[in-house]
Amino acid sequence: MDTATIRSIVSAIRAEADKSSIRSLKDKYFDFYQNNPRLFEAAANTAFPLTYIDTMLAEIDKLNNKTTDMDAADKNIYGQLRSVYVDPLINTDGQVSTSNLEGASASDTL
Repeated sequence: MDTATIRSIVSAIRAEADKSSIRSLKDKYFDFYQNNPRLFEAAANTAFPLTYIDTMLAEIDKLNNKTTDMDAADKNIYGQLRSVYVDPLINTDGQVSTSNLEGASASDTL
């Protein structure tokens, strides 16, 4: 499945998520659900942020077009996620700050 189709389906699922049941979405997008269950669940859960989906799909396009390799794509994605989720927790002395973790649930920190 090409990334344009994935984007389109994810957008459609997200647009329908508030007014449709998970069951009806699974029925309507059954093939997508079967082939991409985690992405389907993320799209169907309006509380789940899809912040990095476009970046990840762009890296898939680059991999498919052979304009990047897996290591470079991995470093790009990891770098973006690290800058948002890891770097803010590290003090200037290189120690992890637990004060930034207060109020976070276990699933947020893992």
